[in-house]
Amino acid sequence: MEKYTALIAVRKGSQRIKSKNIKPFCNSSLLEIKIQQAVRCSLIDEVVVSSDCEKMLSMAKDYGVK
Repeated sequence: MEKYTALIAVRKGSQRIKSKNIKPFCNSSLLEIKIQQAVRCSLIDEVVVSSDCEKMLSMAKDYGVK
């Protein structure tokens, strides 16, 4: 049986909106929403967050993803 990994790549800097991936959005953040969506998907076996920002990597660990 094949295994699927979801890769969520987020960077610290943004040219137009600073830290947009962790700014409050709908009682959450864009990063949190994407992690939750990937975790809920039954086809995905593993979720990995890649970032140059320690805060974003810490958020990923809080959700139990790599």
